[in-house]
Amino acid sequence: MRNPFSRKQVEVRQQGALIPLGESKAKGNYVSNIIKKKYYDYYKIDHRKAVCQLDGKASRLVYRWAERVVAKTFKFYTSHEVDGKEIMQDQRKKWIQLNANEILKLGIIPMVRDGFCLLDLNMKQEKIDYKVYGEYESAPVLWARDDKNNIIAYKVQYTPKPRAMGSSAGFLQFLSGPSNMRAISKDFKPKDLIHIEYGVPNDGCGMPLMEACWDSIIKLAGESHQTMLDKRSIPTLHVTEDEYDATHNKAKAMIKMVANSDADTARVWYHKKLADGTISEFPKFAHESPTSSQEYTTRQAGKSVGSGDFGNLSEEWANLCTVTGHSVHYFIGNRAGAVLGSETDQWDDLQQEITNFTLLEPLIRRLWNGLIQ
Repeated sequence: MRNPFSRKQVEVRQQGALIPLGESKAKGNYVSNIIKKKYYDYYKIDHRKAVCQLDGKASRLVYRWAERVVAKTFKFYTSHEVDGKEIMQDQRKKWIQLNANEILKLGIIPMVRDGFCLLDLNMKQEKIDYKVYGEYESAPVLWARDDKNNIIAYKVQYTPKPRAMGSSAGFLQFLSGPSNMRAISKDFKPKDLIHIEYGVPNDGCGMPLMEACWDSIIKLAGESHQTMLDKRSIPTLHVTEDEYDATHNKAKAMIKMVANSDADTARVWYHKKLADGTISEFPKFAHESPTSSQEYTTRQAGKSVGSGDFGNLSEEWANLCTVTGHSVHYFIGNRAGAVLGSETDQWDDLQQEITNFTLLEPLIRRLWNGLIQ
């Protein structure tokens, strides 16, 4: 039988009871669904919807921002000044009674994510039935246009799924019998829906914020995945061939001296001496992976931007902040103790939110008109 230890690279199990063997096996095994399922293409709506739900930065720009908008109930002041007086109390009461904030929140999500939203509002006495559609439910390719590029018909066609990252619900559209998960197919005329674009008008498709942010968000997800790979690397012990023995006693003794709760195994490399009798300094320990090893890769850390107590962040953070207009602290929180810097960032982020909110005014106006007509 061939000696398994005769090869250059072998693994040595840490001996003794210094650490539980199962602890490190469970560490570093998680892989984000964004990476695992390769949700990289913005122009595939399933990818876009999944990333906005799964990625913290994308969710902060879509879902969580929609929550922030509706958390502040509109008070219909005469002005935004400190001495502004509240007016239109009856209209504000009506807005609350009809739960318009909920409709507004659902409308913001596809506008920021897809660039537009379609509102289907039906008033029934004091009750309102509504549906909000985005590109997932009604892709622009399903719309009918006339010779002048005017939209003359909409089609809503989708299968509800409990999770945007994909499920077997798509197969239900081929099943017979009643099911609340079957494919939905509806046709609408322009008068039946309220169609609002986000940002610059663009043939009904709008200019979504997520389209400009997508590249940086995906790259940051890749950096996070790379960090995980580096953390999963096995400690490597480099020794000379003179230290080799069949039971690896010397190697085990060296590993035992440096063993900790994060590593219960090690890879041992036995190096031959060079022709002139020289060798590198041994033993040496290093966490190496196929991408972090200095010997086998040319990968270099990207340029960074200073962020105070958060250290130097990747240049992709700079790109993300440039596109969104927000500071990095908008995504990861303000620094503790940096009062002046925190106040400056909060003011800048507030001004950017006000700017973004102005893009929602067409949605609020059309929603209001649809509710009171």
